[in-house]
Amino acid sequence: MRRREFLAVLGGAVVAYPRAAPAQQPAKMHRVGFIAVRAPVSDLVGVDPINPAARSFAHGLRALGHIEGSNLVLEWRSAEGRNERFRLSKSCSC
Repeated sequence: MRRREFLAVLGGAVVAYPRAAPAQQPAKMHRVGFIAVRAPVSDLVGVDPINPAARSFAHGLRALGHIEGSNLVLEWRSAEGRNERFRLSKSCSC
């Protein structure tokens, strides 16, 4: 009987011992940038972008489980066909 009493007390102590529950970390927001050369930014933004490349990109991310505003931030940028918007590095021999 001693063994059963010991196991009962030990089991009760394990159950009664307060567990240190770690705080749930907020979901990490990933930041993804999409850079276009000619398309206007208005064709890139939205749930279903007008630009075919941007649409495929957004739908592909959604298919992988990334939801804009929930666990993903999409940043759309475009030079809108103006090459002067691209900053060339000093080491470029263009």
